[in-house]
Amino acid sequence: MPIKPYLSASQYRRWLECPAAEYAAQTGQWTRPETDAMTKGKYVDIAILGGDMDAFLAANPDMFSTRGERKGELKAAYANLQRCIDRVGGEPKAMRLLTGEAHVAISGNLGGCDWIGELDCLPNDPDLDCYLTDLKKLKDFRPEWATIDGRNARLPWYERYWLQMAVYWHLTGRKRIPVLVAVTEQDPPGLKAVILGDESRLASEIADIEQHVPTILQWKSGAVEPSPCESDDCAYCRGVMFKVEEAN
Repeated sequence: MPIKPYLSASQYRRWLECPAAEYAAQTGQWTRPETDAMTKGKYVDIAILGGDMDAFLAANPDMFSTRGERKGELKAAYANLQRCIDRVGGEPKAMRLLTGEAHVAISGNLGGCDWIGELDCLPNDPDLDCYLTDLKKLKDFRPEWATIDGRNARLPWYERYWLQMAVYWHLTGRKRIPVLVAVTEQDPPGLKAVILGDESRLASEIADIEQHVPTILQWKSGAVEPSPCESDDCAYCRGVMFKVEEAN
């Protein structure tokens, strides 16, 4: 299986998280497992923004119960997502940001490499045509822990999306401001819109990407062997590595 000749925000992040895992996935040596969160996100995305729901459900039979009174129906974890869908659909301000041209393919050059992406929505409201909108389905809005310069820090839930939104901002000519519309799985669901309008932060993310792209291209070409991250949280490394550790 040939290595993908392009990069995307998600692919870029995977290369940095575990080069060996992404190389194995792209060369057909390993299949990356589909997570429940990914399936839920796609379901909500199609329900709100449109798409071929029948084809999606047919491709994901594990979403349906196979026994008991609910046999043939969506499992509770997916049926409960209707709360998220109704919450977004019932908020006119959110729907203004999500009404327009949906699932827009974009492409361009970044760091000397071809990139692709897909925008969830370009709003068609004249008052909102300065934005590009990305729909997110989250567990909740709690801050997330991260290690920065060797210290643990609590970061806002939207922190991890700056990179993706910076790529979209760059590929759209740096003319549209990224905005996240996020809904939670809670009962009742929370709903927020967050504008990522700090252009200096977006530009900083792009500069960081430009520094890492040459290394990723070396991994892709085979000039440099992609190294494993060795994390216990990495499905690939767990399955192929044997570690010997000293007890404390």
